Amino acid sequence: MRYSRLARAPIWAVNKYCERARRSWRSPIASGLALNIGTGGHDLVGWVNLDETKPGDVLARVPPAPFRDECFDEILMSHVVEHMTLDDGRALMKECHRILKPGGAVTVIVPDGKIVALTYLAGQIDNWKLNDWLLYSYCQESQHRWLYDRRTLTQLVADAGFVEIHRLNRFTDAHMMVPAWFQVGLAAVKPGTSKLTNSLG
Repeated sequence: MRYSRLARAPIWAVNKYCERARRSWRSPIASGLALNIGTGGHDLVGWVNLDETKPGDVLARVPPAPFRDECFDEILMSHVVEHMTLDDGRALMKECHRILKPGGAVTVIVPDGKIVALTYLAGQIDNWKLNDWLLYSYCQESQHRWLYDRRTLTQLVADAGFVEIHRLNRFTDAHMMVPAWFQVGLAAVKPGTSKLTNSLG
């Protein structure tokens, strides 16, 4: 759905659609050894779950990622990098590139600054919800520190060395965790051959 069309759609109707989509949502199935960064206490079965405050499989603050090079087949970061400075977000994406195997996939999901702004300008959300919930997220323990849209998130992912970048459906893709109008998700692949293999001759 185009940005302008989604921003003009009645927010109550979009939320109803999201509620229906949530009923059929199933957690994403891990591909090989998979890492879920920034769980917020919502661990995924079959994944290595990492958070800096919520006990899971790994309790750690990132970046840096406490793992060796090229050890994961897949990485998921749902609503993580917006809680970091831009520099830390860039560093974390590079860490994801380092710990992914060649051909491994990364998924990154953030609030979509463009659709949030357009929805506010269309009078669909009030100033309180804009600030408390979407932009700064004062309603959470960890507030937002950087705002992305599809273009700037794509740049973040590409600058870390990922290719085959494509957008996920914000309502139906399992990796989106919770179907919602205000988010954007991208999936990408680490190219190349293993440095570890090459180093062994």
